[in-house]
Amino acid sequence: MSITWRRLDILRTVRGSLLDTEGIVEFIAHYREDGISGQQHESSRFLKEGRAWYYLDAVSDDTPLR
Repeated sequence: MSITWRRLDILRTVRGSLLDTEGIVEFIAHYREDGISGQQHESSRFLKEGRAWYYLDAVSDDTPLR
């Protein structure tokens, strides 16, 4: 099994600006797995510590994005 990530489309962001310490990014990641194209659609939470952003987890479909 071989996955190649091809493109990342950012659909929207919630917070996550220069002065924020947390944010949410909704994206679609495009990939090819064994020659077959696919997509992963996700909203993910990030936490900022210092100057770096860290992935926390995926937001479930029933969690409101604010």
